Amino acid sequence: MFDRGWDELDLASLRRFFADAGDEGLTWETKGSEFPRPDSIRKAVAGFANQAGGFLIIGASRDKPTGQWRVDGVPFDRSGGGVKSEPGTWIGSLIAPTGVTPTPTFDAKEFWLDDDGLVLVVRVEPIAIPPCLTSSGIVYQRVVGATPPVTDQVVLADLLRRGQTARIRVEDSALRAARRLLDDLSAYSAQHTPFSVAMCAAGATQSGQGSLFLEARATAFASVVADQLQPDHMLRYGTHVAIQQDGIRIRTASSEIGAAVTAFAFWDGAVAASLSVEDDDFTVPELTNNVTRYWRALTDVLSIFNWSGDAHLVVAFNEEKVRAANPKGPVPVTDVRRWTASGAPSDDEVASVVREIERGFGRPSWEPAHVHTP
Repeated sequence: MFDRGWDELDLASLRRFFADAGDEGLTWETKGSEFPRPDSIRKAVAGFANQAGGFLIIGASRDKPTGQWRVDGVPFDRSGGGVKSEPGTWIGSLIAPTGVTPTPTFDAKEFWLDDDGLVLVVRVEPIAIPPCLTSSGIVYQRVVGATPPVTDQVVLADLLRRGQTARIRVEDSALRAARRLLDDLSAYSAQHTPFSVAMCAAGATQSGQGSLFLEARATAFASVVADQLQPDHMLRYGTHVAIQQDGIRIRTASSEIGAAVTAFAFWDGAVAASLSVEDDDFTVPELTNNVTRYWRALTDVLSIFNWSGDAHLVVAFNEEKVRAANPKGPVPVTDVRRWTASGAPSDDEVASVVREIERGFGRPSWEPAHVHTP
């Protein structure tokens, strides 16, 4: 839309855009020289997220008699302290985590004028799993020149259908990745893979290969494996990187302890990690500790590839292999699956997954009483 890309966008480029601009379009909206209301910002962001994405430009107004646009900014006291003295933080607090849900991927650029006026440009990506709602529970969708609430049941049904299709696609990608690594016996002698952990973020399926096969990101991926996914977390072994048609596989192994960890980032936006061990002597706490460790590391991998949004987590088990941890009792026979965020899990989320795994082994791991107390 502008004559420069987002990373290079500056105030001069913004002024050149408005010099020739006509009416507001499908992918851009302005908020004039008055300080915008929070609900107005959330409405605009949700509208773009439910459409094709777009730019919210705060600090541009149009002279009605001439039809000319002015980039005159809004008053913003950057010396006043608090969140309102930091425009990026302020706009982020209005959108995430609950101002607009699900939270779309967004970024903001601020341009200061000589008189402490501010021009703020917010780039909003289309939401991966629509519909996107404001905190008041309203679904908006951008059209040319306006952002009305969605009242047409056909339009709302289409958003819901797209969202359901996207959820199924993300869930399938995560499950496929977990199963792929559970069955991956290549390149190492350890044939015992008791579990795998996989995640797929909703935003990942929109970017795909374009953000995967970049050398700098593959290097960062290898660093995460080296730092966080060692077979023995007290020791550090080398990593082997393999580029494949459908993704990047990284393995770190130790012949001394007979163990290997495989991590894979797939072209469809799923990431996964698995442990292979020759020794069957492991315990349930060791298993759950490793699941937690892999989960946290995979969120860092998602971040490396800029794969964001709601994510689906799968912990898959090889029933025969995990029996070593509980030879005389039950073992998990179904996968543990959760919708979560693509960022680091909360302690409560980790505890919930651990409890489910422990119950799979027949342990009386009860839910906290407050969860079901009215």
